[in-house]
Amino acid sequence: MREYISSEQGGQPKKDDDPSGLSDALLQLKEVSLSMRSDGSAIFGFTTGNLAFAVASLFLGPWSLLLAGSVISGLIALAIAVVYESWRKQGDALFEEISDELQWNIRGTRLLQDKSLAEERPALQARVILRAFARASDLPLIPGRLGPAVYVVVNLLIPVLLFLLQRVFTS
Repeated sequence: MREYISSEQGGQPKKDDDPSGLSDALLQLKEVSLSMRSDGSAIFGFTTGNLAFAVASLFLGPWSLLLAGSVISGLIALAIAVVYESWRKQGDALFEEISDELQWNIRGTRLLQDKSLAEERPALQARVILRAFARASDLPLIPGRLGPAVYVVVNLLIPVLLFLLQRVFTS
């Protein structure tokens, strides 16, 4: 089987001997994973900021300035969640294609060289990149496909609830 990741190249997929484009896809998935990880951290940070503005406005005031901070934090988190979701969709497509290609290569090599499945498996770095994407597709504290939706709902509800509480307490 062709080695798709070379330790001499600093863990970068090899470009030679790869007519299928698997090395390029692995590099692209690695970049998507890094973007998702940083976007996930940003979503968590802005959601925390949104909550901090809300709590501060309940105890400190002035209401309007802290409400504006809460709304801005929530909107930024919402925008990042949309970007995160587009990264996730792109990564899912890459993940599936890479997995199919690796599976096809293993089956083809096994048939041609009469090796068992246990003897022939994808390169370690390719498996690490696939696993890193799988982990990056979970947001902090809220794993799963609904994580971005939960963050969006929380970030939209906090300013609305804060505004309603302001109306109740100021009337």
